[in-house]
Amino acid sequence: MKAHSFVLWTAPLLLALAAACEETQESPLAESNSSAGSTIETFRIQARIFCPNSNLFCGHPDEESLVNSYYLAINEMNLEYIPTGYSFRAMAPIITHDDRFSTIDATSGNAGNGESNALLIAELTALAAQQPDRITLFLMPDLNKCWNGIPCPGSDDNFNGDDVIFCTPPSAGSEAGRGSVYAHEMGHYWCLRHTFSSSDPSSAGTLDYDYDDDVCDTLSNVHDTPADPGTYESSDDGNWHEWCETTVLDADPVSPHDTRCAVQCYQRINGTPVETNYSPMVRNAMSYYGFSCRGPYLHNYTRYEAFTAGQVAQIQECRVAVPVRLLLNDACVDDTDHDGVCDSIDRCPNLLDARNDDEDGDGFASPCDRCPLDPNGHTNNWDGDRFCDETDMCPNDVDETDTDTDGDGIWDTCDTCPSDPDPTNLDTDDDGNGDVCDSDDDNDGCSDRTDHHPKSNSVPVGMQINANCQPSSSVRHGVESGDTDGDGLRDCRDYDDDNDGILDENDSCPRTSSTICLYNGQSCPLNPIFFTCRGGACNQQLLRVMERVNPDPTRTLFYEIESVRDDVLRVTPLQGRSIADSISGMRGTLRLNAAGTRMRGALQMDIVDTRGRVLAELATYDGASVNTIGTTGTRLEITVPNVNSAMLVRGVQ
Repeated sequence: MKAHSFVLWTAPLLLALAAACEETQESPLAESNSSAGSTIETFRIQARIFCPNSNLFCGHPDEESLVNSYYLAINEMNLEYIPTGYSFRAMAPIITHDDRFSTIDATSGNAGNGESNALLIAELTALAAQQPDRITLFLMPDLNKCWNGIPCPGSDDNFNGDDVIFCTPPSAGSEAGRGSVYAHEMGHYWCLRHTFSSSDPSSAGTLDYDYDDDVCDTLSNVHDTPADPGTYESSDDGNWHEWCETTVLDADPVSPHDTRCAVQCYQRINGTPVETNYSPMVRNAMSYYGFSCRGPYLHNYTRYEAFTAGQVAQIQECRVAVPVRLLLNDACVDDTDHDGVCDSIDRCPNLLDARNDDEDGDGFASPCDRCPLDPNGHTNNWDGDRFCDETDMCPNDVDETDTDTDGDGIWDTCDTCPSDPDPTNLDTDDDGNGDVCDSDDDNDGCSDRTDHHPKSNSVPVGMQINANCQPSSSVRHGVESGDTDGDGLRDCRDYDDDNDGILDENDSCPRTSSTICLYNGQSCPLNPIFFTCRGGACNQQLLRVMERVNPDPTRTLFYEIESVRDDVLRVTPLQGRSIADSISGMRGTLRLNAAGTRMRGALQMDIVDTRGRVLAELATYDGASVNTIGTTGTRLEITVPNVNSAMLVRGVQ
């Protein structure tokens, strides 16, 4: 029986050169085979895990953690074996608390308990021979290497060390790496030698260069290629020492494995490191390179496997040539997802899951059950807790229990008043305290019993103008937590916020004594009307000035609104009109004398669109309250008066 360490091979290079320097330069087509994508056979694998009494679960906190890690490791092995057409049905592992077999640490010498390693291994091999219809995997924590003998038909056909695998149990967080080691040792079980360089180990004429195995002539594909050089430079080998260095790189985003490796090999000649053309097959399951390099992975949308086509052929030949392998039973008719679980009983038929465990009994295995502890659903679980959305009374909050203290149908986790029933669970101010247990529902500083608007902390205070935008105007709201008139009462409990003698409920401008409440809102780019209105698709806001009674259309004025700030409107004359023209036109419209102080009738100011539709009514003014000052500039500034002041129109830059 030959033992094989899973650490990186460090024997010196004898002879081998490959054409490519980077792993991904190799053609993936050489790895394709007819069985890829379908399962030919599924074999049972029985793990026997021996943990010492001083470490009952081999480094895990409990049995569940150990068992789960084991199944995850088998998932990795099954993933790597997809191109072979074989999958492995993981039986429930048998865990034994033991101070004999758990102390085996090598193939020779004495175990930790003083007994012979070889005798303990022979005893376990005899135990495995009692169930030749399955593959037995012995796992113990103190092994300093993993191994499996390589069978040679005709020379060792009885059940022996070539027919069992010895390794260590996986630790939490390293299951995939341990599973890749299981895949390597399983390769020896199927007659595979180590794979070195970029050559296919089944290539004609290859020899057992590294002398790690007996020459076996009864199979056509048993020979391996030359041993790789070491992974670091050794000063002991002088100028002829060769070594290879790997660089871990990202695989494609949807790759089965997240990483891949590029490799470059060197030789020191006359004291200087020189690159060589040697290129090990670092992704191969039978190499000694780490899990970070292992296939399968995707690179540039091409899949690179962990086994070559030649290795697949050798595995399938081993199946029929080795007598003990003929004793294995095919456990499945079909295993579409290659997880070792037959389609007929697979609770997760499209996801690789060796455990196939249905914790909540709803017919779906945990990896494809969005709520594995809720038997009433399996598809939707927005918050990622144990309950599916179909039954989760708190679908946006993680729930550990479904406790409902006040019996209102809302679980305590998301109940804003867990001790006061309220089926609506209303929380107006979103402060975490529901309205039924909140003395200030809108959080405006006024208790609900004195608040004029207990469910709202803002009220309409005027009109907001969105210059040249759609929508062109909107209601402006103001918060009620302030004290507008400074009388010591918050607006939420003050009946006259601006102290103008008009109650808020009757005041069109409850926050200002002005008769017009305009606020500057969003301003969109202002374009000349000629361009923006071509074809009738107009959306400007215009200020229209006209007589209130019997308006004369020939004297109606229009201005493009540029901005609105407090009581001041800044407007631009329409295209082709100057400020002087606009002032002159305004005088004519208002029928003012030369001094601009006399007017017949009243003035109506509105905000309209270019089709004359009224967007906002501003106000009606007595002519005596209108003054115009200045006739130069590029814009008109119109100051809207307060109750006892005049409206001022002037030209500005």
